[in-house]
Amino acid sequence: MQAYARYAEAAPDELTTMATFMAAPPAPFIPPEKQGTPSIAILVCYTGDLAEGERVVAPLRSLGTPIADLISPIPYPAMFAMTEEATVRGLQHSVRSLFLRTLSDDVMHTIVEEAASIMSPMTLVQVRVLGGAMSRVAKDATAFAHRDKQALVMITNFAPASDDAEPSRARTEQIWQALQPFASGVYVNFLGDEGERRIHDAYPPSTYARLAALKKLYDPTNMFHLNQNIPPARTGMLAA
Repeated sequence: MQAYARYAEAAPDELTTMATFMAAPPAPFIPPEKQGTPSIAILVCYTGDLAEGERVVAPLRSLGTPIADLISPIPYPAMFAMTEEATVRGLQHSVRSLFLRTLSDDVMHTIVEEAASIMSPMTLVQVRVLGGAMSRVAKDATAFAHRDKQALVMITNFAPASDDAEPSRARTEQIWQALQPFASGVYVNFLGDEGERRIHDAYPPSTYARLAALKKLYDPTNMFHLNQNIPPARTGMLAA
């Protein structure tokens, strides 16, 4: 994971990667003796010349001995099949996320140790290395201001809706809490029902003030409130 992080941080703009800690699924391309064991899946998306793409992803294939290698050219819509399971009705999801200021060895050690300790067939811990084109936009140019963060981590544990939700919640909370010393902010689209304080964590104070002022201008009654809500600015609030 340390070698992966170093490579992903230096990758060209055309390459996006994501490392996912998971139990190896009972799939035909996974050796039977590896199914159900803790594993790391590195997902890649390279947009550009195929031959150059093969060269760019080659170092990822040498990070270790793969138990499966499914990298190949695919049509763009085929990517969405990878997340179809998340849309299945009848599942409950316990999700927490955070941005990381750094991808230091201490961070990676914590992620690996905690992911292994909570691993179940219903566990996914995603590490999305950031940077590239998005990091070269000024952080106050848009509502999204976390352009200097090194990575985004998303932890999810899911289970049938009929099951007790507490074990899934506890597994998610354990790794989320362990990563708090390295965390800074959160991506608003990965927030659950986590309270008003967490909505503030998605924006720097000056950005939140600008959005609240816009809310007051265009939606002063807060009609659109069934979201990660930013109420209209109160009279006298200064928008920086």
